[in-house]
Amino acid sequence: MKTVIRSTAALTTAQGLGYVISLAEVPILARALGPAAYGELVWVQATALLASILVDYGFNLSASREIARNRNNASFLQRLCGDVFLAKLALLTFVSVPIVVLCTVFKPVDAGMTLAGFMYFVGFGMTPFWYFQGMERMGRAVAVETATRLVALIGLLAVVHTPEDKTLGLTIMAIGSVACTGITIAMCKAEVGIFRGTVRGAVAELRHSTPFFIYKSSGQLMTTAATTVLGALAGKPSVGIFAPTEKVIKAVIGLALPIFHAFYPHLSRLFIEDRQKKHQQSMWLVLGITLSGFAAAVILSFIGPTLMTWLLGSGFDEVNQLLLLMVWLIPLRLFNQTLGFAVLLPAQKEHRTGIAMLCASVLSLGLGAYLSVTYGATGMVAGMLIGETVLVATLAYMSAVALRD
Repeated sequence: MKTVIRSTAALTTAQGLGYVISLAEVPILARALGPAAYGELVWVQATALLASILVDYGFNLSASREIARNRNNASFLQRLCGDVFLAKLALLTFVSVPIVVLCTVFKPVDAGMTLAGFMYFVGFGMTPFWYFQGMERMGRAVAVETATRLVALIGLLAVVHTPEDKTLGLTIMAIGSVACTGITIAMCKAEVGIFRGTVRGAVAELRHSTPFFIYKSSGQLMTTAATTVLGALAGKPSVGIFAPTEKVIKAVIGLALPIFHAFYPHLSRLFIEDRQKKHQQSMWLVLGITLSGFAAAVILSFIGPTLMTWLLGSGFDEVNQLLLLMVWLIPLRLFNQTLGFAVLLPAQKEHRTGIAMLCASVLSLGLGAYLSVTYGATGMVAGMLIGETVLVATLAYMSAVALRD
């Protein structure tokens, strides 16, 4: 347990710095680019992240659990890492083809933004963070990510000054993403040695990871795809209003990720070794994270408007009203994420959990898309809140059943 606490403290510090950098990007880009150009940049960025979900394919959950249970087996690690990277390369190729075709035919943005977005997609899709999570040594990997993002942030501050610099800004962030992934892959290989993947093993990993992919992609669909859908239906200026608010909410929610990453392998082992102890720790984790989420929502309701005005400057007046509605996503989403990481996934309920999250995501995006046509960003947030509330009831019931088993 002491190892988990130390890992959580280190990850929280590093992750907190990462979200400080993410929030610092908002005023730099929003003030320099304005709502329209900033909205276009964020739309390409969100679309690239959405595509990267298909390449990541839930390996940070499936592969990390396998690594956590076999971390002392060197040959297993070499084979698993080889299989996962081979599967990722196949997915990267599979996803890239339709992206190239669609961008060539419809040309949603210019060629420079398309290329920068593709680099961003590759950087996030090929990340090996699943390996370090399974080994419960995320500190160095997150430190590399923080360092590369800090360098990119300095680059943005130095060269992005007008709306015409939008392509340059996205390119700088994409280079930081690719650099982080390249360095962490090298770190992984230095620890594991030669990757010994096979086509058969890659296919097996894809099959094994599919329930986790449904679970993870469904959760990310509610956030990442919302930006893409909103831009397509309500226009990219609406994204310029929605994105800064969503970044603040995501930053607050993301502070819990180090806790999930640290506890998930630990609780997965306890599920086999001492189930009663696992259930006790899971419930305390759910209670603590959810109450913290409510506290964060209340605090943001008071200080949020002042914070957003300071971050964005003029031209973003609608953001404050949107923030007062969106803050309630924090406790809802944290409750759902904690139930998943602390109760359902360690109990190997990933398939049903993923289906529940997928259905909630479809409901959320469907309602949000319908409402955004009339109400813009506010309509999208309303749809997200309804979908998240439905998911709360569903996962709470599933968790109660799982804890009785």
